[in-house]
Amino acid sequence: MNWLISYLKKDWHRKVASLLWFVILMQYAVLLADVTYSGVYYLLTETIWVIYGTLILCTAVQVLAGGGGFLRGAVQGTLIILGLALYVRFLDYDVYSRLTYGAVDIGEERYVLFWTFLPYAIGAWLLYQAVLIWGTSKKKVLFALLISILIFSVTDSYSHLYLWDQVGLILIAGLLLVILFHFKQFSEKHPNGWRDLIEYPLSLIARIGVLLLVVAAIVYFTPSIRPTLMDPYTAIQQLRGIEVVKSGKGFGVIEAVGGEKNYRSGYSRDDSELGGGFEFDYTPVFQVTTDEKSYLRGETRSLYTGKGWELTDSDRHVSLRGSLSGQELPAEEGIDVSQRETMQVEQTVTVLTDDETYPVLFGAYPMTRIDMINQEPSGMENLSISRKDGSILWTPLNDEQSYPETYSIVSEIPVIDVARIQQAPLTYSRLNQMDEYLQVPESLPDRVRELAAQLTEMESSPYEKVKILEAYLQNNFTYTNEPDLSKAESGDFVDAFLFELQEGYCDYYSTALAIMTRTLGIPSRWVKGYTSGHLQQMDPYMSIPEEYMVNSQDTSGTYTVLNSDAHSWVEVYFEGFGWIPFEPTSQFSLPVVYKEAESALPETVTPELNPQQESAAKDANTKEGSTNLSIYISSGFVVLALILAAFFWRARRKGFVFRRFASGKELAKETDYNRLLISEFEKWIRFVHKYGWSYEEQRTARELSVLWIEHRRDLEQDIQDLVYWFEKAKYSGNMLSAQEWEQARKVIDKLKQALKPPKAS
Repeated sequence: MNWLISYLKKDWHRKVASLLWFVILMQYAVLLADVTYSGVYYLLTETIWVIYGTLILCTAVQVLAGGGGFLRGAVQGTLIILGLALYVRFLDYDVYSRLTYGAVDIGEERYVLFWTFLPYAIGAWLLYQAVLIWGTSKKKVLFALLISILIFSVTDSYSHLYLWDQVGLILIAGLLLVILFHFKQFSEKHPNGWRDLIEYPLSLIARIGVLLLVVAAIVYFTPSIRPTLMDPYTAIQQLRGIEVVKSGKGFGVIEAVGGEKNYRSGYSRDDSELGGGFEFDYTPVFQVTTDEKSYLRGETRSLYTGKGWELTDSDRHVSLRGSLSGQELPAEEGIDVSQRETMQVEQTVTVLTDDETYPVLFGAYPMTRIDMINQEPSGMENLSISRKDGSILWTPLNDEQSYPETYSIVSEIPVIDVARIQQAPLTYSRLNQMDEYLQVPESLPDRVRELAAQLTEMESSPYEKVKILEAYLQNNFTYTNEPDLSKAESGDFVDAFLFELQEGYCDYYSTALAIMTRTLGIPSRWVKGYTSGHLQQMDPYMSIPEEYMVNSQDTSGTYTVLNSDAHSWVEVYFEGFGWIPFEPTSQFSLPVVYKEAESALPETVTPELNPQQESAAKDANTKEGSTNLSIYISSGFVVLALILAAFFWRARRKGFVFRRFASGKELAKETDYNRLLISEFEKWIRFVHKYGWSYEEQRTARELSVLWIEHRRDLEQDIQDLVYWFEKAKYSGNMLSAQEWEQARKVIDKLKQALKPPKAS
């Protein structure tokens, strides 16, 4: 043992540095392992293991082998070749079959795979050696540390990956390297002092360990704070009045419940206890070829327990045995759809995974026909349908009948006629059949009912009441896959979300809307399935608004659906129109077909809150608002102080005199009132659409104004004035003055006020 200790002490700084650089390089290997495009990993799992093994082998030689650098390099190269040959030799047969598309000549394929893996192994070896040769000083370590943290932080912010664990390990390894090279430099410059210091090595190690533990404890126990700065792209787009659709981080239904981040997103059938955190799983689930973009509905739940949703005795499915593909499916029972207009949508679903944890067929709601299963017209003896909610399950007669690889369905999605649905009554012809959709637990706190009533007290239409609640949830709560459960004190899931957590993911938002709607006497049910997915040719992790991806008038195409697209939303019943979907989750847009536009709108149209409703929202968010305000203020002061300190330090270094300030010259740029007015006009178009006014992108502003005037002759002059200001801002080339902008803004405010329904007396 003494000889081993003596050996390790010899040239100790090189050996420790080799270990620490290994830790840093392994984080880059982890990053490579997670990089995907359209749900497909760039590097095979076997390739990643070759890189891991190479780094481990090289580090072991660096620490354990003596001699010069050339000798260690030769040993490493030899061991890499031998290790790779053994790795290829003992790969499983099924791995060969998968990597070589079913080839059976194992000997030949071993040779091919060896030479395929070898460049990755040699590359990892050379990179490791280059880092060891280069990174031999504190300045170089700090430079590598800064670049690495920047790379991982930017990648984390602009992709689907979560890399803060890697950032933490890089930071710890980098700081230890700085300490290491500091000690090395100290030992060379002050050998006597170093000898005195190492006489008590345990004391020195203990102090360094305590320091690292304190830093780690601070990082671990510090409560997570939501970012106060928005990324530049999103900030610029929102200033232009354009909503940024975030299709990467943000979608998911957890498979199980728990406060720790050890569950992955995906479709789950057990919803009895909602909440907790989860990780996003970007595994492709299926592809959907459709002639109209839609959410992909799976099942619904009606019984809310205060903890989650459970099945009821009425959640029974009827076998479709005896039916043939192409025949009309049985319609839902107990609903009135006499006034509903629909549009036919055809979809073909191709399964991309062998995971059969859900026996559910997904598609646009409601599905009215199944044309093919596994590309063949056949009987539907393996299917059953719920007459209660229209969901379809795969219920095979025997274990040999596996979940279909592909199926084609036809749906009749509702076309929303806002003007007509606003007239839907709050009375129901079959009230007894709506009881389960009005159920709330007796333990539901009164403040949930009071909040819903306060927010909607100025609205008489059930549809407008639901839209108000939908807008309130979208605009006043923060989306996160890791809600801070330490803030939850209430025993009710919805109550805790609305008044304590005030953050969460789709399950929180959708359950809250369903229950708040029920407290108003409006039937609702909780729905789960998948969002639309991502067009096959596009990167699903880029935060690009979909109006720039495709023509918003044509949403047909093939969409790739990932596990991270699992989602939940709400359906609300309106007499004469049946079940209508609503999307309360922040940052999500439900594809809806409106009567006038006859196309899927790129965003959900939500009403504005009137002053009384805004007051209710502020009351509900007082606690969270004060907390956020303190965070924003303190963060703002810190950022401002750092900027000012850096600015004055640099100015002092250069002997800079602030003559521009002394002369009183203005530094601020002139406000771009043209851009403001164009943005307000686009918002106006979305505003009038919910009142049934035309919204057709192929028409000019002047053509639209003619149609608008037909609705309200008394507003003709104001509409013409608004179009005049818009055309001047967009086409004249001249900048609007502050006075002109103020006049145009007053016209918009006057028009909006005129369109709002009168307050109930």
